[in-house]
Amino acid sequence: MKRVVAVVLILSAVVGLAVATPASAGDGSSIMYSEESSYTAAPGEAVTVVIVVSDHGSLTGDGLEHVSLVADYDPDALQATDVEANGWFESGDESVTVATDTDIDADAGVVTLTQTREPAGDGTVATAPFATITFTVDEDATGNTTVGLEESSVTLAGGYAKALFVQPTQDGPNGPQIQVVDGADRAPGLTAVTAVIALVLAAAVAVRRKNR
Repeated sequence: MKRVVAVVLILSAVVGLAVATPASAGDGSSIMYSEESSYTAAPGEAVTVVIVVSDHGSLTGDGLEHVSLVADYDPDALQATDVEANGWFESGDESVTVATDTDIDADAGVVTLTQTREPAGDGTVATAPFATITFTVDEDATGNTTVGLEESSVTLAGGYAKALFVQPTQDGPNGPQIQVVDGADRAPGLTAVTAVIALVLAAAVAVRRKNR
C-alpha cells in the first residue's frame, strides 16, 4: 500500500511540473513606466513622454520577443502627434531584426506601438526607453490628465505571455500625469526677463533725456 501511495505522489508531482512549465517560463514581471511621473505644460504646448521597459529575463534566462505599448489618453485634453520606437530590442544586440507597427487613433485617444523580434532567438533583456510619445495640450484643457498604460503587454521568447507591471506614479494612476497650467505659471523666469527689458528701456530713456 505504501508503494502505491508513493507512486501516486511521484506521478502527481510529475504532472504538476508538466502543467506548471508554461507558467514558470513567464515567472517574474516585466515593468513599464514613464521616465517622468508627471509633466507640466500650458495649453497649446507640446509634451514629450518617454516610456521605459525593464525586463531581467525569465527563470530560464529568456528575454522578451514582443512588446505592445498601448497608451490611452483623453482626446479632449491632449492630441497625440507622434510616436517613435527607441530601439529597446536593439539595445542588447544591434544586429537584431525588429518588426515595428505604430498607430494613433485620435478619436479614441489611443496610441499603440508594437515591436517583435524576428526571429525571437533568446529574446531581449534590457532596461531602456522603449517609446517616445509627443502630445499637444488642447487650447481649452485645464487641470490634470493621465496617460494610461494598463492595456500594454509583453511576450517571452517562445511565445509565453509574461506579466507586465505598470509602475504607478506618486499620485496613484498607472501612467504619467500631465498637469495643464496657465502660461503665466508655466514660465516664472519670464518675469525676470521682463524686468531686465524694463531696466534697459528705462536707461535708454534716461540717456535720451540727458542728451537733450
